[in-house]
Amino acid sequence: MQQYRDKFFYILLIVVIVFIILFSNLGQNFKNDITSSNNIINHIDTFKNAWDNNKQYQGYLDASRDYIMSFFADYNIKPLKDSDYIEEWSSNLPSFKYPSSLEVLSKSKYGRIVKSYKYGEDFFEDFRGSIKPGIFTASGVYIKSLDSETNLSDKILLFDGYANKSPDEIINIDSKIRSLGAAAVISPSYSNELKSQSGLYDDKSSLVDGNLIKLIVSQQTFNELKKFSKDNYIIKIKSGGEIKPTKLRNIYGFIKGKNSSYKPLILVSFYDGIYNTPGYNNLEFERYVTAPSVLLDTIRAVKYQRTKVPDRSIVFAFISGYMYNKQGLERLFSRNLEGDILILDGLGSGDTNFISYSKPSKYLGDSVEYYLHKNNFKVTSKSVINSSGFNFLYLTTSSLKGSVMDYQRLYRSGKFLLSLTGGECYNIDFLSGNIAAFRSFKRFIKDNSVILSLFTMIFLIFIVFKDSNKKYH
Repeated sequence: MQQYRDKFFYILLIVVIVFIILFSNLGQNFKNDITSSNNIINHIDTFKNAWDNNKQYQGYLDASRDYIMSFFADYNIKPLKDSDYIEEWSSNLPSFKYPSSLEVLSKSKYGRIVKSYKYGEDFFEDFRGSIKPGIFTASGVYIKSLDSETNLSDKILLFDGYANKSPDEIINIDSKIRSLGAAAVISPSYSNELKSQSGLYDDKSSLVDGNLIKLIVSQQTFNELKKFSKDNYIIKIKSGGEIKPTKLRNIYGFIKGKNSSYKPLILVSFYDGIYNTPGYNNLEFERYVTAPSVLLDTIRAVKYQRTKVPDRSIVFAFISGYMYNKQGLERLFSRNLEGDILILDGLGSGDTNFISYSKPSKYLGDSVEYYLHKNNFKVTSKSVINSSGFNFLYLTTSSLKGSVMDYQRLYRSGKFLLSLTGGECYNIDFLSGNIAAFRSFKRFIKDNSVILSLFTMIFLIFIVFKDSNKKYH
């Protein structure tokens, strides 16, 4: 009797193992190896062309919107339920009307150029306070305090009193300077990061009437200008900086899954990157548009599998406002979309990537790390960040294999995202759709199905021969 109970137990164990193996391999055969490096590069080039052909930030946003919307139409990507594709809002953002310059001229009648300063390194537009674009040529004057009633008419003021002042205080200072007759102001930066000190990335909740041409310069440049002014040289200042209302846009696409009870996977990428300042070039811009280019190719690869409908819905969010406190991310959060949020920052732009996801979603994090490793990326650090009141786990990754050529790096980055999308949104049953831990369990069984099958076969042979030996003894 004991023999039959043991045999029943062994058979039951084999049935369970076989069932688990079958369970992990059931479903649609999702192809995760159809990423196209050439397509990703074409997307990057399109974004770069839009950036080159539109010197104003608004023009780039408009051209990028048109391109993404055209892509959505080509691949039949639907808008979110009860919503349009585009969420639009207005913000006051820096703009560059024309290139800026800073020169020192001789005291002679014809004003020979004595020295020209380098844009971005020696000087930059000052976006703090009351600014306007313009050109002004005059002698410079340095004063230590605005308490003096110095007549600054037809002068360029060299002033170092903006340090550690609030936006309102700077506006009041500018008003005082203008009342003294100055038409332009040059102030020093207290660090080597001119752009970060210039107010380029500061919040500008309201427009201020501009009445001063302003530049911010390095401390060395400021000291030189003080010396030139003392020797009665002429300064020529040209600033194209201004603050303009700008329409920012988030663009949302949607592939509906079979089961609406499963919370969607939300893939997010900024598409605007950096401001199109005169000092930036294509190579610097490229890293900011690689992630949205990889995401666009992922959409193509998902839609290419036309007969395969995802079990779980997928939301694609192309958002803007990256350099302006990541405003687009706040707008995305304000929609209160339920689901797992994955933010791609720098994906594909180098061997180091930055990826963040909603911290409560532990199993999404496990999936991200799993597919990164599968595609030869290694997680080198983790840190929790807070954005708009939401906690996110921030991953820094590096390549386990050196990128021999750019297209290989792009391919592995695209394959990572496509594999993750397939693993999180396809071949999902009731348990794995509602309990993320089961998705990890199925993935583990599938990866080890060969070993489990061999074990089952050996175990079955053992039982057969074990019973045979008992018959002959």
